[in-house]
Amino acid sequence: MADSANKIRVKCWNCGATNQIDPRGEVEFKESQRWHCTFCAHQNRMPEGTIDDIRANPVSSSPPRDLKYTDAHICNEAKLFGMLRHIGNSCLLEPATVFVSRAGELQSFADTPALVAAQAYALGEAYMAVIASLKHRGEELDEGRVRTLVDGQLSKWTETDGRDLPKVLTNGKSYLNSFRDGALVWRGFQSLLVAQLTGMWTTFETLATDLWVCAVNAHPQKLAKLDGQKNRIGRLAKRVSTEFDAEPSRTKSQDGVVSREAIERVSKGTFDLRSQMGDLLKERLSFRTLSGIRVAYSRAFKDHTRDLDTVLADRALDTLNCVRNVLVHTAGKIDYEYRRQTKGLANAPPGEIGERLELNGAVSTSLIHPVIKLSVGLIRAVDMWLTRETKK
Repeated sequence: MADSANKIRVKCWNCGATNQIDPRGEVEFKESQRWHCTFCAHQNRMPEGTIDDIRANPVSSSPPRDLKYTDAHICNEAKLFGMLRHIGNSCLLEPATVFVSRAGELQSFADTPALVAAQAYALGEAYMAVIASLKHRGEELDEGRVRTLVDGQLSKWTETDGRDLPKVLTNGKSYLNSFRDGALVWRGFQSLLVAQLTGMWTTFETLATDLWVCAVNAHPQKLAKLDGQKNRIGRLAKRVSTEFDAEPSRTKSQDGVVSREAIERVSKGTFDLRSQMGDLLKERLSFRTLSGIRVAYSRAFKDHTRDLDTVLADRALDTLNCVRNVLVHTAGKIDYEYRRQTKGLANAPPGEIGERLELNGAVSTSLIHPVIKLSVGLIRAVDMWLTRETKK
């Protein structure tokens, strides 16, 4: 058993808990050394300094990290809504509108802490101004009077500086970015970014599914045959899909078989499938994985697919998908599969196996921005394909 006298106390950066660890001799700790928190199992870097230094001041295991909250910008919702005016096929308006609304919600989610911080700062300044004024005039600091005067000051701020939303957001993000110390602040900010990244992937996944369904419903004569080359887009992305995660398992003879129950459910009891083939065939494909989405589009869209293929083969989709998977399935802890799949992918957050992904505003933006642009590109590509077919 290690001598307790030789143990030192260090704080976990993930949960803030204080741990006692055996330094194994009076040596200076190197940054490459790691230790696991006994409370949350997070793998921490060893702090720098001698044993005496650390005993005197139990420090966090990593230096303060920059939240880079000022870089956390996802999209301009107004510009995205402007894009909707150029959609030529009305059947695509609903999925496109849902996408824009969801993207706007993710941006609002990112902005809310900054808005709260800006208003809290304005409230603090109002209190200081009111108290300083009352003291200067020698008046009593009555709580009710102070509150009334502060409310008045805050109302003035709301009507003046508070109306300049870009300035308010910039100031609020700067205030938040100053919170560089404290595990709870960092962990809370990480949770916000995790929600943004997973939400963005769900938004893209939903858009890709709904656009495909609408297109097949509109042009079943060409698209419902599903006779395109299955791995066409996968090969372009250099990520050929496999059967187990792309499509439900079935034999060749079952490929064209549709149950009576499925037809009744999709047609809502009318058994009229003239505009429901996309809804019916969606159940025979998998849109819950990126490889499944690529297979579905490869099989349905056979001709004039350059724009579609370019969008769906973009590696930015693979990067966000890999990050989303490790956040959801391993709580952000880097594993062998993440390292393997992100090899060669731009903007994939780096790290050693066993460490957690370190996210900040800049990292989140670098992952989300390209997927926003690709989503818009996918809407336009499907719209152009439908327009071309309609003119024939």
